[in-house]
Amino acid sequence: MRTSRKAIVLRTIHRTRKLFDLLNWLNRSSIRWNGALFLSGLIGALSLPPYSLWILFLCPMMMAIFRLDHCETLKQAAWSGWWLGFGYFLMGLWWIGTAFLVDDRFLWAMPFAIVGLPIILSFYFAAAFALSLSLWRSGIIRIVIFSLAMCSFEVLRGQLF
Repeated sequence: MRTSRKAIVLRTIHRTRKLFDLLNWLNRSSIRWNGALFLSGLIGALSLPPYSLWILFLCPMMMAIFRLDHCETLKQAAWSGWWLGFGYFLMGLWWIGTAFLVDDRFLWAMPFAIVGLPIILSFYFAAAFALSLSLWRSGIIRIVIFSLAMCSFEVLRGQLF
C-alpha cells in the first residue's frame, strides 16, 4: 500500500508539533533542560567503544544547539554545557572504576574517580557552551560556531588534561 503525499505531509506536521510541544515544555524550567541535556549526554556516550553506536552522538549535539537557541545568559549556557558534559563523561568513563577493583585497599577512591573526574571534565563543555553563546548568530553559522568552540575546548582538554 502506497502512502499519499498528503498523508506524509500531515504526519510530518504532527511530529513537528510534538517537537515544538516538547521544546515548550522544556522552556518552562531550566531544571528540565538540564535533565534533558544530562540524559542526552548519557545517550551520546554510547557512541564510544565498546558500544560504538556513532550515530547516537548526534543526540547531544542537536540538544546542545536547541538549548543554546533558548539560552538567555552565559550562566545558563555554561550550566547547560556542564550538565551535558557530566552525563557524557559519567557514562563514557565508567571503565576507570574497574581499575580500583584490583586491590581492595583503593576501593575508597573509586567514587572520586567515577564521579569526580566527570565533574572536572564537564567544565570544558561548560566553557565551550559559554563561548558559543557569546558568539551566537542566527542561521547555519551557529552550528559552525558551536563546532569550532567544542573542537577548541576538546583540543585544550587533550593538552591540559
